[in-house]
Amino acid sequence: DIDWNSKWPAINKTIDDSGFRDFGWVFGMMAFKGIWASLAGPVPSYDMQRILSTKSPREAAKMNAFTMVVLYFPLYLLVAGILVLSIHYFSIEQMTAAGKPNLEALLGMVITELPTGIKGLIMAGMLAAFMSTFSAVVNSGPAYIVNDIYKKYFNPTATQKKYIRVSYISCAAIVIVGLLIGLGINNISTMFDLITGGLYAGFVVPNVLKWVWWRLNGWGYFAGMVTGIVVSLLAILFWKSGHIVLSFPINMAASLAAAVIVSYATKKQDETDLQHFYTTTNPWGFWKPVKALALKINPAFLPNKNFAVDTFNVLIGIVWQMSMIIMPVYIVIKEYNSALMWLGIWAVCSIVLRFTWWKRLP
Repeated sequence: DIDWNSKWPAINKTIDDSGFRDFGWVFGMMAFKGIWASLAGPVPSYDMQRILSTKSPREAAKMNAFTMVVLYFPLYLLVAGILVLSIHYFSIEQMTAAGKPNLEALLGMVITELPTGIKGLIMAGMLAAFMSTFSAVVNSGPAYIVNDIYKKYFNPTATQKKYIRVSYISCAAIVIVGLLIGLGINNISTMFDLITGGLYAGFVVPNVLKWVWWRLNGWGYFAGMVTGIVVSLLAILFWKSGHIVLSFPINMAASLAAAVIVSYATKKQDETDLQHFYTTTNPWGFWKPVKALALKINPAFLPNKNFAVDTFNVLIGIVWQMSMIIMPVYIVIKEYNSALMWLGIWAVCSIVLRFTWWKRLP
């Protein structure tokens, strides 16, 4: 029964005072980053683990869709509930410390006010969410260190027992470094700026190019990654906190330029490898020389011509996913008419996707 009309002006002012004056830009960059990250494919963490647990590309596609349905609705019921509880329990003055907004302390403030049983459930949910991500990173990190660095460059003839021992040491080192970084971070906004506004830019461009451009090679991929990360770190040093996320397009442009220039300046990938990748994956994009080679070897090969329908499904899919975020929020704040409207949008998008995506899965 919160009077939202009287609360919103103070809430908006608090958000503005906390450094998120460009929140619309932040949200826009998050959406933009999400599209590019999706185009880049699954990353080697829990996303890749889920993909590799399926039996076929068709099952992988269905699993991804089902994951959204399972996760989004309960997740945002919880998030919206915590937000409403914070507004219920605390005035805007209580949400500030020494005259400055302290929005990052809200979760802890809310939990302290809850009854013991509910407090335990909330803590268990938060810890489970944290550990699901943490464990995937800790498990995948040592694999890179052992296979891509230690085994390849330092000790390629070591025993399996030795590699396992090095993976244990790597795992412990990753955890210790993570803890040290955490101790040096004063607020969540800084990490948000670094990861979303910075490091993602270096990550997404080379990973998108590897699917859509035949000329990208290992050196170009490496140059794009390093350049994006370096430029993002420079943005952290010289841009004002709360605005670093706006450097995302600059980081992407720098990463793209480095990947393209270095790829052309170095030897192109072996044609046999390119042809095998293209005929196996069958991506759309800029693959004209490789496509010609594939058709020369196998005239019956059918290149991917689904760019238009894939793009349409992405746009519908974004609305479909967003509806599952917005619906539970409206339910929690008792805006039932708006919740029903978004339920209708979700249903329409589901019907469209059934015919334009689901039934067309190979």
